[in-house]
Amino acid sequence: MFALGQKYLPQMSEKIKEHLGEVKHLLSKLEGGPPLEPAEKRKYLIQVITDFNEQITQLSKGDIIVVENLFELMRREFTVWMECLKNAKSNYHKVVHQVVDEYDQKHRGSELPGFSNYRVFQHVVQKLVAELKRPAMMTLQTIRDMVQKQFDHLSKENFKNYPYLQQVSKKNIETVQEQQSNIVKARIVEQFEMEMQVYTQDEIFNKIFQEEGEIAEGKDHDTRSKYPGLLKSYYEIVVQRLADQVPMMICYFILKESAKIVCSEMLDLLHRDDADNILQEDSEIGEYRAKLQAQADRLLLANDKISSL
Repeated sequence: MFALGQKYLPQMSEKIKEHLGEVKHLLSKLEGGPPLEPAEKRKYLIQVITDFNEQITQLSKGDIIVVENLFELMRREFTVWMECLKNAKSNYHKVVHQVVDEYDQKHRGSELPGFSNYRVFQHVVQKLVAELKRPAMMTLQTIRDMVQKQFDHLSKENFKNYPYLQQVSKKNIETVQEQQSNIVKARIVEQFEMEMQVYTQDEIFNKIFQEEGEIAEGKDHDTRSKYPGLLKSYYEIVVQRLADQVPMMICYFILKESAKIVCSEMLDLLHRDDADNILQEDSEIGEYRAKLQAQADRLLLANDKISSL
C-alpha cells in the first residue's frame, strides 16, 4: 500500500508546484506591500514618495509619463489663445478706422481739421486690449484643469494601494494648483494693467511700423491720416507680448512651480514618525495578499513533506 502511494507522489508534487506557480503569479501582480520592520518600512516609504516625485518632475519637463502628451495639449490651447489675439486684431483695426472716420464729428474739440487728440486713440487701444483679459483667464483655467488631471492621475497610479498617501497627495495637488492659479491671475491682471500704459520702445515701434508697409519719418507720426497704420503697428507689438507672456506665466506657475511645491510637500511626510499610518494599505488588497501568501506557504510545506517521503 505504501509503495502504491509512492507511485503517485511525483504527480502530486507536480500538481502542487503548478498550483504554487499560479499563486506566485497572482502575488507578483500585486505590489509587495510595506515591510514589517520599522527601518525597512521607512526606506520603503522614501522609495514610494521618491518614485512619485520623479514622475511629477519628469511630467513638468515634458516627458510623456501619462498617455496624453501634456505639452501637446497645452500647445493646442495656446494656439487657441493666439487665434483669439488674431481675431481681436481684425476687430481692433475696424474700430480704429471707425474712430478715425468719425473723429471730426464726435471727438474733435477746438483744434483745426487735420490735428488729432492722442488720448482719443489711446483710449481705443486700452478698451480693446482690456477685452483680451477674459480669454486669458479662460486659457489659464483650461491649462490648470489639464495639469491637475495629470497630477491626480500620477497620484492615483503611484498610491493606488495606499489610501492615505493618495488622499494627502491629491489634497496637496489641489491646494498648490489653487495657490499658483491665484498667482497667475494676479500676474495677468498686472500684465493688462501695464498694457494700459500703451508703451513700447521707439526703436521697436519704428521697426514694426516699417514692416507693416508704412513710412516712418523720424518722430513726425502725430497726424490723423497716419493713425490707422500707427495703431495697427502698435497692436502687433501688443499681440507679440501677450502671445508669449500669458502662456509663459501659465506654464511656469501652473506646471513648473506647482510640480516643485507638490514634491516638497510630499517630502515633508518623511519627517513624521507614523509610517504605519502613512502606508496603511487598502483593506481588500491587504487581505487578498495575506490570503495568497498563506496559500503559497501551505503549498510549499506540502511539497516539502512530499519530497521528504
